[in-house]
Amino acid sequence: MRLPVTNRLYFLTALFSLAALAKGSVVINEIYYKPADKTSPEEFVEIHNRNPTPVNLSGWRFTQGINYTFPEGTVLDAGGHLVLAEHPAMLRAVFSVASLGPYSGRLANDGERLVLRDRQGGMVDEVEYDGEFPWPVGGGDGGSIELIHPALDNNLGGSWRVSTVGAGPDGTPWEEIVFIDHNDRRWRYKKGNSPPTGDATAWREAGYNENVDWKTGRTSIGYGDNDDQTL
Repeated sequence: MRLPVTNRLYFLTALFSLAALAKGSVVINEIYYKPADKTSPEEFVEIHNRNPTPVNLSGWRFTQGINYTFPEGTVLDAGGHLVLAEHPAMLRAVFSVASLGPYSGRLANDGERLVLRDRQGGMVDEVEYDGEFPWPVGGGDGGSIELIHPALDNNLGGSWRVSTVGAGPDGTPWEEIVFIDHNDRRWRYKKGNSPPTGDATAWREAGYNENVDWKTGRTSIGYGDNDDQTL
């Protein structure tokens, strides 16, 4: 469901090692474990298909943390998201988002291990979140925690952030994350400390055309010496 605060464009320079990359094609990418209204059954888990092709989820199941078996004919589109709710009718009423469910079990506020298995029982993905650092501090209390980027290892607290709940109509992100994943990407910069145009913010827009004064550089981008590393 990826429930962001505002419609913003985030440029994320990846300061992660190769070990921080997720391996599965379908990943658990958002968890809403502590609604603001403690009496309202609004909890949910969202999964995301990283594949360029659809995935048949028939017979897949969550076996730890929550319990649920996906019905026959459940297909997760390429690049798609699917929300599994504690109480689908409540989730629709509160966030106007369609979901599957209900599942049995509750998401613990102080941490939980979630395990997703395929039809044959093989582990597809697992997440063991925590309510304390290095997991996002402030997760819950009306906000979900969401994976920063689907390529990251979702079992590492640093791969997640807090997302204030405010759903888009189809459960997809309102914000776009651009993941810079190579250390020889070309980027453009203007040397000096003067604004590139009369409008100091125009260069941030996607349609901005830089002139010959702009130089070409290579990533990675960091502060100081020898303190930055990209994939």
